Amino acid sequence: MRLTISSFLIMLVMTSILIILFHLLLTRKKSHGLFRADFLTIVLIVIVLRILLPIELPFTKTVASTVIMTTVKDFLLFELLPSFSMMHMLLIIWFIGSMIQWIRYLSRVRKLQQLLKSIQQDAQHHTITDYIPGEQGTDVYITEAVSIPMVMGIRPSIYLPETAYTKEELHNILYHELQHIHHKDLWIKQLINGVVILYWWFLPVYVLRKQIDLYLEMRADSAVIKEMNKEEYLDYAQSILDVQKQQIEQKRFPSKMSTCFISDGTKSLSYRLDFLLQGEPKRKTNGILLALVCILPFISNGIIIEPAYSHQPELKSTFTEKQITESYIIEHADGTYTLVVDGEKIPLVEPPVSNEIPVIKEGG
Repeated sequence: MRLTISSFLIMLVMTSILIILFHLLLTRKKSHGLFRADFLTIVLIVIVLRILLPIELPFTKTVASTVIMTTVKDFLLFELLPSFSMMHMLLIIWFIGSMIQWIRYLSRVRKLQQLLKSIQQDAQHHTITDYIPGEQGTDVYITEAVSIPMVMGIRPSIYLPETAYTKEELHNILYHELQHIHHKDLWIKQLINGVVILYWWFLPVYVLRKQIDLYLEMRADSAVIKEMNKEEYLDYAQSILDVQKQQIEQKRFPSKMSTCFISDGTKSLSYRLDFLLQGEPKRKTNGILLALVCILPFISNGIIIEPAYSHQPELKSTFTEKQITESYIIEHADGTYTLVVDGEKIPLVEPPVSNEIPVIKEGG
């Protein structure tokens, strides 16, 4: 296994296609009945693995490219200064950009933690056990600082608005938020943030980050209804709609902090409801479709397009030591060279560095 320019470029192309597929599966309602949360999860895993491992595999086959890849390679290897190529400059820009993104991310996390401390001081503090017996370890804060339920914090806690929910609505809300905590959804979101920090110049990763909340909401909904019968999960869907209708005024945290929390906003409501109504509680994606998406990384790594220069000499046959010893090089008047081996003429860009093969000037 090795990392090459070609394998890296193939990764960018394949990852772009997969991110577009992920986006379409989430936002095209016609796909919701066929592709469920398990399929979406596997697609996300494939995307992350593909972008973090842009390498060739042992079975990778090489295809020569005399146009596209040679142009790319020549551009990257173009020397701006002695021993300093275009690729060196791009790598430096990449590194500096990633450091800036990392500093900004840490600043957002620090500001959010300070904000949460301020909110917690004035909020009503409860534990999840007060509402759902048997659940432990999660704090629940009721505060006027939020208008929609959300999970926030390095040690995730649930934040609820000061809204008069019914007992059933409150149970559904808390059980849904617990799924985010149990499935480590905040850490998944931070993993995607890490991908964006690393590949800050790669535009498709911003599409991925934009859609990750919708995916996490759909997956949490799927986990909630897993043990429900049809009547119960229809009641759950209605509960989601009723709760969202109560959120007339949205009190939002600064948009720059949105990567540090998960909120049940109204923007994803239509997709969530459609995803729920088109699936049965225990419905899963067809096994064949799951298998196909699992082999996508291997398919995408199966072929690597490598640069090949058509002007370089190609030996049509092998030569014996005696034939090579009797070979010679012709130096033409225009500064080009031709290697003559056993009567076969091979154009050269420049003569090989060797004193064993005589050089004859043309016309000499």
